[in-house]
Amino acid sequence: MAARLALLLVLRCSSAWHATPRGRYALPRRATSDDLAELRVPDLKDQCRALGLPVSGTKAVLIERILEADGAAAATADAADAAAAAIDDAGVAHPAELEATAPLAPKAGFRAGFVGVVGSPNVGKSTITNALLGEDLCVTTSKAQTTRHRILGVVTADAYQLVLSDTPGILERPAYELQERMMVAAKAAARDAECLLFVTDIFQDENEVRDAYAWMEELLPAQRPPVVVALNKVDLLEEGLLGDRAASRVGTLEDCVERTKASCPAACAVVPVSGLAKDNIDDLAQTLASKLPPSNYLYDPDFFTDRPQRFFVGEIIREQILEQFSKEIPYSCEVRVDRFKERMKDGRPFVAIDAVVLVARDSQKGILIGKRGRGIRDLGTAARRRLEDFLGAKVHLALRVKVSKEWRSDDAKLRQMGYPS
Repeated sequence: MAARLALLLVLRCSSAWHATPRGRYALPRRATSDDLAELRVPDLKDQCRALGLPVSGTKAVLIERILEADGAAAATADAADAAAAAIDDAGVAHPAELEATAPLAPKAGFRAGFVGVVGSPNVGKSTITNALLGEDLCVTTSKAQTTRHRILGVVTADAYQLVLSDTPGILERPAYELQERMMVAAKAAARDAECLLFVTDIFQDENEVRDAYAWMEELLPAQRPPVVVALNKVDLLEEGLLGDRAASRVGTLEDCVERTKASCPAACAVVPVSGLAKDNIDDLAQTLASKLPPSNYLYDPDFFTDRPQRFFVGEIIREQILEQFSKEIPYSCEVRVDRFKERMKDGRPFVAIDAVVLVARDSQKGILIGKRGRGIRDLGTAARRRLEDFLGAKVHLALRVKVSKEWRSDDAKLRQMGYPS
């Protein structure tokens, strides 16, 4: 049993545990109680099932059960790794080879640190984060407030490791409790960062940039971290895609850069980029890395994100709601994934997903379902296609709609949905 637990934990914590063609999703090798506390109860139950543990009990019981299994298996896993590395196919021990199998230390001059990605809604924070990561980790749409949670993604290169925290857009006057919770995530990213990536775009005027930058500065400690500004959407200037009126208001690239510098006087650099076209992203990464302290790896080089697959499934479904519905509907919806079951079917990976779309009012439920169920059917088809691309597997998606009265202002419901208070 101990050997089985050890093997499962090694698989869980390697880059292959949640491997998909799109990326790598895993918990840190030694999960802490804080790591597990961020997961929902269904995710914890999935962990228990994978380890052959009982799935009954409260969230605290499940966390304690997983931690006990992790601790019991860790020594066995380490011993098994050492033994395998020291014995060749002929059964001859080679202790010296243990060093060769150990993770390589970064070369001299390596830099690493936490980078908080902050800025106003709809300026392209998630798009730039995805471009830096080289993967579509964060959902993106043309609508503001697409991002609700703080999402961690890790970029590891030869000379640096950027630990990026994508955050919801800055709202100076949140309208309801959900938006208050979203600002908690943004504030935490700003306070915890060793370098800040402040994102603006060519369309924001000087006052808008100045207000957002001042909001961020108020959160910073006395010993302020360096701030790098990404001036996004410059590809629209270079390609002449703006209409005459917009072009006249925005001006040239030089005008935009000077306007941004004037609005962010304490920033140490302004880097013009296009997150969508991935223009100048390498220069942005190098600039960020240059502001981080010398360090060893903060995460294993194969580590990619702290969020489980179930989280991204919910985000992809919510992305399609944002794309297909208008007005207040997308902002009144939350997605809960009740089942995520992976197996092989006809020699191919297959995933069965049951999800519930929560809405705040009865009238919204009718709009989402649509006439003769057309709305929910079209949503399910679009979401399933995106999920199949993301997971690299055939997907069966069952969607339901449920009314959760005024959930956006309910403290208990928001905590259950994973929004920090």
